[in-house]
Amino acid sequence: MGWRILLHSWINTFPKFFSEDDKKHIENLVDWTADYLLEFIRGHVEEISPTQDQNLVKSFMNIYQSMLKDFFEK
Repeated sequence: MGWRILLHSWINTFPKFFSEDDKKHIENLVDWTADYLLEFIRGHVEEISPTQDQNLVKSFMNIYQSMLKDFFEK
């Protein structure tokens, strides 16, 4: 399936007051960093329990959304 599909579906849950430019900016930021983060984890981190890229990116999006919590609650 890939993690980009999760990214698009997550962005579609944003409240209506997020403009298309806002959504595109967030999508670009995640798209820009996710591959590097996954490459770092796969190359430099010893995982106790194996993970999949989709799960790691979903966790990243959950953390990111927690920082936007005030926007989502309005």
